[in-house]
Amino acid sequence: MPRPADAPEINVIRLRELLEHLTAHPEEHDQNLWAMRKREPNGDCKTACCAAGWTVSLSNEYSIAWRSDALRKNVEFSEYAINERGFEQHVKTVARELLGFTTREASVFFASDNSLYQLWNYASTWTDGAIERPAEVVHRWSTPMT
Repeated sequence: MPRPADAPEINVIRLRELLEHLTAHPEEHDQNLWAMRKREPNGDCKTACCAAGWTVSLSNEYSIAWRSDALRKNVEFSEYAINERGFEQHVKTVARELLGFTTREASVFFASDNSLYQLWNYASTWTDGAIERPAEVVHRWSTPMT
């Protein structure tokens, strides 16, 4: 489906960097939550975000506005981004603007049931091939049977 004529320009560099990060760190990608981090007893911090959350986290303009989890002291979560002036907006809104998506594209791209394979394919389609899915990113059901 072609993009509307009045659609903002997709930030190809930022979109590619996001997808490359998700590909290199699949353990940090969870499309079912905006952003969550867990502090381990040894001091390590494990962070997982959806594509929108990582768009915000990887940007220089915003960061995640972390909130403590009342039930789990070592867990923080958020669905909000914050800029340097302290202004908070929903992660999806900020990520949409940072990537140059339309509202519809953001809803499709940030849907919780998307796989990494699907995210690469959307990016390739919406950028008219300026972003290409790497061969190592395969559909989760396309593993050869042995």
